[in-house]
Amino acid sequence: MKIHRLRLHLNILDVQWPIGQSFLIALLILCSTLGLFELAARLPFVINGFPASAGGYHYELGTKLERADKLVKAQHGLDCLFVGSSAVSHGIDPERFSHSYEQQTGQKITCFNFGLYAVKPPEAKRLIPILVARYHPRLVIYGLAVNDLAGVSGFSLDIPWVKYQEGQFSLEGYLTDHSFAYRRYLAHQAWLSSNYWNDVSAVANIAARTTDYGMVNSPSNPEAGTKLPDRNIYEDAYRELDQPQFQDENVRSLDNIAAFQQQGTRIILVEIPFSPMGRYFYSDGEKVYAQYLEVLRRTAHAHGTEFYEVGSLKFDPELDWTDYFHLSTEGAYLISDWLGGEIGLAVKEHTLDLSMSAQP
Repeated sequence: MKIHRLRLHLNILDVQWPIGQSFLIALLILCSTLGLFELAARLPFVINGFPASAGGYHYELGTKLERADKLVKAQHGLDCLFVGSSAVSHGIDPERFSHSYEQQTGQKITCFNFGLYAVKPPEAKRLIPILVARYHPRLVIYGLAVNDLAGVSGFSLDIPWVKYQEGQFSLEGYLTDHSFAYRRYLAHQAWLSSNYWNDVSAVANIAARTTDYGMVNSPSNPEAGTKLPDRNIYEDAYRELDQPQFQDENVRSLDNIAAFQQQGTRIILVEIPFSPMGRYFYSDGEKVYAQYLEVLRRTAHAHGTEFYEVGSLKFDPELDWTDYFHLSTEGAYLISDWLGGEIGLAVKEHTLDLSMSAQP
């Protein structure tokens, strides 16, 4: 009886082993193929030729993650991050900022621009702790434009990568964080949809214009600084922006950002201006702009942080704007040179202390 059972067991093994062997071979082939895809996705010509996405509507997030990570490896860390909406993404050149800062202090500082399209204060409040935990900067400069407080619309950051960074594990979040190939899959996953080519073109356009330090280059548009916006063309913008007061959630989130405390990291607020013609989107643009500055001053004072206003900085209406809400590259140079010099001077005169490193 025991011999019969043993023979039966061996017969079962004889039947199962080829099936198991086929499964192992198939698994090995799959893993090898995925590994080859990942290695290929990390080649420079693939990185440059096939833009990345991190999911959601923020086309530039995948590109900025990869370029920030690359800069960290090259420079052995980041000293400061610029965070905000597309007003920051277009409006601050980290290289120019760093050069002006070094001229004042004699110290090198490595910065990256992590501005993202349509990131309002509620989403920036969520993003800043993630970026601080990832890159350990000494300084986070949060730039805010008036329409970041006034506007009601913004793109959500409720995506797997963000949730993964916040401690909610998912395979999608893990792969977005670690896999170059998966980020390219995200950029091309909707290849059967009617919007595919528009979406891919938008990703590629942003990637091509994004510098190694995260700024998005933008051409000058003389009309943006000299011509009143046409209500028929910008009807939606007029309706969204011309509100009786700033959105409460935006103001509360700004307060949370200014209150953010992390050992070794300092938060600074900075005004990001927009075209004087852009103020005509409001019934009383001068009043709205004054209220915006007052909110920033009050918030900075309440939390003992610095707020830098552009003040009397002179912008060329024909060169310094790419549209009514964004600086051109020329305008970004102007504000970056100024801001780097101002912060560098404060460090030099010991009115701003950035000596505490957040590097682990």
